Amino acid sequence: MGNVKKAKSITSDIELLSMIENSVGKENFRPGLDRIRPIFGPYIESISKSQVQVIIIGGTNGKGETSFFLRSLLHQYGKKTALWTSPHILSVRERIQINNKELSLLKWCQLIEQSDVLNKDLSFYEAIFLVFLQACTEEHHLDYLILEVGLGGRYDAVNLLSPDLCLLTSLSLDHQAILGNTLKKILYEKWGITRTGVSLISGIRQKFLRELMRVWSHNDGVPLIDLWQTGKNLSKDHFVQRNWNLAKEAFLTLEKSFSDSLSRTPPKEITKGRREEVTLGGQTFIFIGAHNFEGIKEMVTFLRDEKSHFDEVWLSFSERPLKDIRDCLKLLITVPCLWGKIRPMLFDHGRALKKEQWIEALKDLQFNGADLGLWNFKDGWNDSKEKKILVTGSYYFVGAVQQFLSLLRD
Repeated sequence: MGNVKKAKSITSDIELLSMIENSVGKENFRPGLDRIRPIFGPYIESISKSQVQVIIIGGTNGKGETSFFLRSLLHQYGKKTALWTSPHILSVRERIQINNKELSLLKWCQLIEQSDVLNKDLSFYEAIFLVFLQACTEEHHLDYLILEVGLGGRYDAVNLLSPDLCLLTSLSLDHQAILGNTLKKILYEKWGITRTGVSLISGIRQKFLRELMRVWSHNDGVPLIDLWQTGKNLSKDHFVQRNWNLAKEAFLTLEKSFSDSLSRTPPKEITKGRREEVTLGGQTFIFIGAHNFEGIKEMVTFLRDEKSHFDEVWLSFSERPLKDIRDCLKLLITVPCLWGKIRPMLFDHGRALKKEQWIEALKDLQFNGADLGLWNFKDGWNDSKEKKILVTGSYYFVGAVQQFLSLLRD
């Protein structure tokens, strides 16, 4: 019970995160639902007996924004929601939101103390998800649980719950060491969130994957709503529009009394790390998490449509294959109309791309006739000249920059 005593004395988000990591380790993928099912059993049973409906949202990119869009729509029409999302940017408390609000630090500590969660055999992600479920069982009269899949789907802890509706946002090569090195293998992992008789709404674009899903949906008895087939997604739509289309379709499927009169134009809803703007001195930072090639590609298309221009783009990644990093850099190089400088960055995180990996990735790459150098973002801000800076790449990097800027403001 040592962690219980620690929880009582926590006074900041930093201390809360440190306590969790010291007890269960840093965030790392540990597959195997059978291992954790007995621990989660009482909470799963309590939720299954309630009237709350469960929505699971999977995919490679766009899960977070789709989750926030759907939560916003449900809240707008008076529905009570619990939102589970990851990763966090500034505070681990961002991952759990009940009725549009994060739990207080005191409430987190109370839940950790009551469940003794940090003394169980759980990973970082699983431990926090157990805190989320515990919070949900204590909250009366919730209408919906909105669950963003952390990684894959088949082995994700959210898959312990039986969904009333499933969503797939997009599909691309990512986390290949865990999910597989082909799109078909990755789709198989994502398909693991589906259930017989439970509708699946899909925004996946690739034609061969859509055909494959039609076969699987027929074989597994999964009603499939393909937004490309129904004409809800159009070829001209950028990723924000498609995320909004998916959230709208989910809302209309859940709340059948509403007609399809919702605006086609997505709201300018800004959340942590997703088109968020922060100003410090003369510099304006725009944060767009885009952690893989497909995400970078979609971001570039969106920024072109918005006719955006930045003085600099700062980017960094978690560890990933060298080819992926170079493909992202090459894509950024092809659009000098969007930014004046490209600054690959080092940042301090256990999963950050290492300096030697960056050096290899940057070899022989130039932008506007100059070699791409390697920077430390803690030095890059210190300039009195007014700048508009795009910060992109890994959400861990986005969080590191935001935390640093927050310290400077304080």
